[in-house]
Amino acid sequence: MNQQDIEQVVKAVLLKMTASSQPDDAVHEMGVFASLDDAVAAAKVAQQGLKSVAMRQLAIHAIREAGEKTRQRISGACRQRNRHGSR
Repeated sequence: MNQQDIEQVVKAVLLKMTASSQPDDAVHEMGVFASLDDAVAAAKVAQQGLKSVAMRQLAIHAIREAGEKTRQRISGACRQRNRHGSR
């Protein structure tokens, strides 16, 4: 995953986070809703939340992967320059 891919993932996560807003009046105790329409609306919001979590996890994974590659490159350069270090 390159820098551009990471930026796209982060933008998508931020977009979904701002776009999803749960209707307060539709949610009742224990998931009981006044109407089927309220239940469907709440389910759609919940689904968007799950997608948002998945996108966040993807972004975190990509950032960690990029950080690990950078760490390996820098530590390799340091080992080569100083002629010591752990392998």
